[in-house]
Amino acid sequence: MRKREAKATGAKPLWSCPSCGRKFANRNQAHSCGRFTVEDLLAGKPPEIVEWYERLVDMIQRCGDVVVAPTKTRILFKVRTVFAAVGLCKNWLDVVFVLGRHVKHGRIRKIQDEYPGSVHTLRIEKAEELDGTLAGWLQEAHDHRQNKDR
Repeated sequence: MRKREAKATGAKPLWSCPSCGRKFANRNQAHSCGRFTVEDLLAGKPPEIVEWYERLVDMIQRCGDVVVAPTKTRILFKVRTVFAAVGLCKNWLDVVFVLGRHVKHGRIRKIQDEYPGSVHTLRIEKAEELDGTLAGWLQEAHDHRQNKDR
């Protein structure tokens, strides 16, 4: 029955890795197989970095339905597939998000074109950078991915 339900919504069922249980849009998706937690990635990080991460997650969860998927080195945020990710470092957060366009802004460190959009990278080095501009980009990334996943 799952295939019929998936056809009705236009999305094929997610594939689950038999080893780690992570879900993917593509069967046999390459990944770092393992069971990882957000707590593991936050362990040993300075309180300021943990606070910034929590503020970022709050910002992302306000975008709509979001799945938080920790990996070996970063935390992914998915609608059905990934629209944003964060890497936790000692003194900063590396944030990545996918848009359907290029954003020219001094805070954007890198843009890379990949299917299904343009991958933008920025670094959060101050609490003030967790602002409305970033929230707007994350909302746009969420909406872009949600529309592509349909």
